[in-house]
Amino acid sequence: MGKLRSIAKLSLSDHAAFVEAVLAMGWARILISFVPMRHWQEQVGIGDQKTAVPTDEAALASLGRVTSAIKRVGRNSPVEFVCLPQALAARWMLRRRDIDADLFIGTHRYCKAGEPHKLHAWLKVGERWITGHCNESDYAIFSRKSALR
Repeated sequence: MGKLRSIAKLSLSDHAAFVEAVLAMGWARILISFVPMRHWQEQVGIGDQKTAVPTDEAALASLGRVTSAIKRVGRNSPVEFVCLPQALAARWMLRRRDIDADLFIGTHRYCKAGEPHKLHAWLKVGERWITGHCNESDYAIFSRKSALR
């Protein structure tokens, strides 16, 4: 009952962002699970360039709202949303708000021989983390060219 109370206390804009995050993360998970990547990889837009963090208050508030909504859905969902659906959903949400974000996908550099590669996705606006906090130096980041092959 405590989680329902905390969600009920959200402002209208936070409530709307929560619902948007639920829908976007659900769509991202379906897309990743059932549609071959070659059909949707163009919309991923893996970041080779660095975006700038917006400076106006409305955009900064939107960054915080999207980040919080993605985290809130991840914590409270009965379904697990791993890093890629979170990053895609947040990117779509930010794009709707005219905020550019860089999506990174990488493989862990320190996998032991015989172990499967550990892939990870994260989203940043400039140096500001939106999803997938990690130590970036531990990952070999795919470039746009290598990821779209």
